[in-house]
Amino acid sequence: MTPPVGLWFVDDSGEAFRPAWPASPCGLQNGPIEALADLTEVSRTSHSTGYDDRYTITCQSSSYADGFANTTPEEVAAAEERDDPLVPSLVMPIDDVDRLQLCTVATAEPPVDAVGSLTTMSRADSTRLVRSVADAPIAPACNQSSTRIASTERRRPDGSGRSFVSFELDGCQRASGFGYYRTIPAEAMAALTRTG
Repeated sequence: MTPPVGLWFVDDSGEAFRPAWPASPCGLQNGPIEALADLTEVSRTSHSTGYDDRYTITCQSSSYADGFANTTPEEVAAAEERDDPLVPSLVMPIDDVDRLQLCTVATAEPPVDAVGSLTTMSRADSTRLVRSVADAPIAPACNQSSTRIASTERRRPDGSGRSFVSFELDGCQRASGFGYYRTIPAEAMAALTRTG
């Protein structure tokens, strides 16, 4: 996996080093994210690499239509008990979100191979959507299937902080990519269904 943020530690004299992000066989470890939650970001600098793939998303249903898992009341209760603060904005952008490109696909059985619809939201609408879902409560138990899902990569305007998020447009109307599944607020759902 690619770490979701480029991170350097800089001392008062300007000396810096970039730590390696510890990984496990199943992906990135949570320890560094927990440590970052205790830090305060004081500045950000962007350095162009000459490579920008933010707006070259193809909208193939097979890439996005894996769906959401059913959840039980016991799983939800356990998630609520350990509900950690949301991943720090240093790692996953919340209030400085770039325009979201939403790929909306049908999840019907048998799998649909048609191309989904691609919509780009404004930065203001994208930030409102992400903030409202980030602040939403954990979704209740669900055993319904969604027939339409909108997915996107959440990034800052400078391209940093990339994370994948998905939204059920029907069924239980949950969001993934914000910790445990979150309930999509009515205003956010209205914005998603207007675009999808």
